[in-house]
Amino acid sequence: MTSSFLVQVLDLKVFDIKGKFITKLDKAVKGKLVHNAYGNSYFAIEIVDFNVDLIKALGEVEVNESATDFEKELSSKSTKIKFKPLYNDENEKKFKLIAEGDLYNGDGVVSHDFKVIINNSVLMSGLDFEVGNIDNSEYTHVFNIRTDNDGNSFELELKEK
Repeated sequence: MTSSFLVQVLDLKVFDIKGKFITKLDKAVKGKLVHNAYGNSYFAIEIVDFNVDLIKALGEVEVNESATDFEKELSSKSTKIKFKPLYNDENEKKFKLIAEGDLYNGDGVVSHDFKVIINNSVLMSGLDFEVGNIDNSEYTHVFNIRTDNDGNSFELELKEK
């Protein structure tokens, strides 16, 4: 049996596995946290903005060290990012997440502030560029939740309103 709750995700802060801040995904139109007995817990979110910092974290940014600062200033402002295959476990990009938002009761009234802390996740959705208004997937970012060093999937903190 699974319980469902209505939440509004306000912010998703993304950190690398060592805890260094990468970016905040704060223009979410929907989100979903799933934890069940089948062992496939995940956190999914749909955002409308292209987040360059998260894209850089997925790949490897190529830096041209041979160019002088003067040459860099004259050249166009571009960033090259190289991507390795995601099906290879050693190329997995692991992240820590903090999701914050509101939890609603059955009457549609905010009952709690919530914070979900995920200490070990892998971004499973990869990168998807679309042309036009085609909707290929329900969520733009899907993080598979792994267990942390203490054997926990995630922490949920609730603060009553």
